[in-house]
Amino acid sequence: RILLTTKGGRLICVAPGDEDDVLRYFTKQAHAATDGGQVAIGRPHEGAGGVVHSYEEALGALDLAVKMDIDAPVLRAADLLVFPVLTRDRQALTDLVRSTLAPLRQARGGPEP
Repeated sequence: RILLTTKGGRLICVAPGDEDDVLRYFTKQAHAATDGGQVAIGRPHEGAGGVVHSYEEALGALDLAVKMDIDAPVLRAADLLVFPVLTRDRQALTDLVRSTLAPLRQARGGPEP
């Protein structure tokens, strides 16, 4: 039920989405075997097309990590979904930044150290 292969210089593990122990073991071994390289995990999807979609999500997570200088050893595509959405929607990004950072203006008297 588990497929290990390589593609494009990357080590790929295809496993059922409910096999968390397999994913944990694979990420640990792949991280160690690549001297600290990053491991990306796509979301589980059904069928053969789902495997492709999950693979593409994992690649997207690796690309995003490079762009955003994320050095986490394990990248889960599900955890990074918000970033591509925000980069496509400038207004949503502006609203998020304002709602998150605006309260800091009142903290300790304003934006001073």
